[in-house]
Amino acid sequence: MTTSKLALQQLAAHGKVLSDPVRLRLLTLLASQPSLCVCELVSATKLGQSLVSRHLAYLKRHGWVTANRHGAWMHYQLVLPLPLPIETWLDAWQTHPDFAADFSRLSQPVC
Repeated sequence: MTTSKLALQQLAAHGKVLSDPVRLRLLTLLASQPSLCVCELVSATKLGQSLVSRHLAYLKRHGWVTANRHGAWMHYQLVLPLPLPIETWLDAWQTHPDFAADFSRLSQPVC
């Protein structure tokens, strides 16, 4: 396999990561904090724990996040530098109205 074909396949795979609204929400929330617990992400997004965990596993598998266990809780953080240079987008989305409800819920303690 040639380098350019591999790079194109990697770019397509990263495009798939960004193509899902749930993953965009999770990435945007994770960009706002050094790390977040699954329970905080579930509370902020109002999505089911299994759905959030499945998308976090997908992000981890594709090199966008890492996970650390702290007692009973799994904490996730972005891998920096990100596989694609979208930090500016993530910062901008933190003030976007579509993400406002997630951020208001994130400010409420849950764990």
